[in-house]
Amino acid sequence: MTKVMNRHRPRRAVATELNSRGHRNTNGGKFNGVQVGRILNNRLYIGEIAFRETVTSNAHPAIVSIETWDRAQAILEERGENQSRRAASGSDYMLTCRMPCPDCGAAMIGTSAHGRSRRYRYYTCWNTSQFGSSKCNAKRLDADSVDDAVTQALADFYRHQHELINDGVEAARANYYAATDNLHAELKTVEAELSKNRHDHRPVSRRVRTRDHDRGDRRPTPASTPRQDQRATPTSRSTHVRP
Repeated sequence: MTKVMNRHRPRRAVATELNSRGHRNTNGGKFNGVQVGRILNNRLYIGEIAFRETVTSNAHPAIVSIETWDRAQAILEERGENQSRRAASGSDYMLTCRMPCPDCGAAMIGTSAHGRSRRYRYYTCWNTSQFGSSKCNAKRLDADSVDDAVTQALADFYRHQHELINDGVEAARANYYAATDNLHAELKTVEAELSKNRHDHRPVSRRVRTRDHDRGDRRPTPASTPRQDQRATPTSRSTHVRP
C-alpha cells in the first residue's frame, strides 16, 4: 500500500487498486479511502505499540520500513490528507458538515490541494471524497469564495434585519417560557401522583381512620352508665323515739 502511495496516488486511487487486485479489509469488504487513510497513519506497521501516553518502539518486527513510512507521511502532508493534522485544522473550514451536497445531500467537508505556489481549499462532498465519483459526481467548491460569500451575507443580515432578529429573539423567548410552563405542569402532575401513591400505601388502620374522619363518622362507643357508688348510702333515720 505504501508503495502505491509513494507513486503520489490519492487514497481513493489506492483503495481502488487494492480492490482490483482482490484484496479485502478485515471484515471481508472492499477498501475505501477512509480505511486506507487509517492504515497509512497507523504506526503499528513500523513496529510501535502505543497505550495511552506510553509508546513502545520495536515492540514487534516492522512490516513497513521507516523510510517508506516517512515518504508516505510526506505525501499525505503535501496533499493535506494527514489525519493527525486534519483534526487540528477543522476550524479552517467553517461550513464543514454544515452545508449539504447539492447532488446527493451528504455533508460537504473541507479538503485541500497543494499547487506549485500555494495551498488550495475546497468544500468537497463526503461521498466524493471517500468513494470517488462513482458514489457522487458533485464538483468541489472553492472554499475561500464560499466562506467570503457566507460571511458577507451574515454581515449584511445583522446590519439590516434588526426587526427580523428581534422577532426571532421574542419567538425563542416565548418558546422557552412555554416549555418551562409545560415542565412545571408536568412536575405538579407527578407530585400529585406521588402524593396519591403515598396515601394509598398507608397502613390499613390509618386509612380507615382517615376515611371515617373525612365522612364525619365516629365509631359507636359504649353508652356511659352511672357509676355505682361502692359506698353505702345513708338510710333515713327514724324520727320515732323509743319510749
